[in-house]
Amino acid sequence: MDWQITVGALVAVAALTLWANIASRRPRKLGRVPLIPPDVIQLIGLIALFVLGAHLISLIRGAPLPPRQF
Repeated sequence: MDWQITVGALVAVAALTLWANIASRRPRKLGRVPLIPPDVIQLIGLIALFVLGAHLISLIRGAPLPPRQF
């Protein structure tokens, strides 16, 4: 993926994560259970944001990020 697609995906995932955050704070009617809870969408979105952010940094640097060794 080049950097334009990565930035586009980063913006799309950020918007989806923001929507999931707003949706999880809204009050629901009793008895209405969502098919996929917004909290799960938000968690997956945060993971995708970290992965896309690391990918964007490696694209800007021109080399992959070095692994951390303990």
